[in-house]
Amino acid sequence: MSSGDSPLQKDRFLREEVYNRAVNVGSLMLSTHSDREKKPVKGVDETTINNMISLFLTRSSQGSVKEALNEVVLYIARQVGRGEISREVGQQLMEDIRTIYNIFKNDEKGLESALSKYLIMAKWVYDSGIEGVRNLEELMNAFKKVQST
Repeated sequence: MSSGDSPLQKDRFLREEVYNRAVNVGSLMLSTHSDREKKPVKGVDETTINNMISLFLTRSSQGSVKEALNEVVLYIARQVGRGEISREVGQQLMEDIRTIYNIFKNDEKGLESALSKYLIMAKWVYDSGIEGVRNLEELMNAFKKVQST
């Protein structure tokens, strides 16, 4: 999608692709990596996810959505540098945020809606505890497997 996307394409993104991206990154956030002391830890801890959501929602309600997005990007970079977000998760978050920004950069309300939906739904997937899924269909299938065991 390009910055000249039609309202129909933006709507389709909000109804379809944002869910798959949120599932993918939410599941990835559960994956383990080694921290600086070589101990296994989740890709992101729950407090960091909550802080990203809170930062974006608070800042976007106080002014510019683009400024709020910039602050979230800087927060993610900081947390990757501190080892609070794994590099793999940080890269996926940045890729998804860049995609959302490119689609909605000329539509502040759409940008706010898409990014808040993405962050909140990623947290919900994280809370589900289901790892290794890349899209909504895989999540539903994995959840069915979890429930039947």
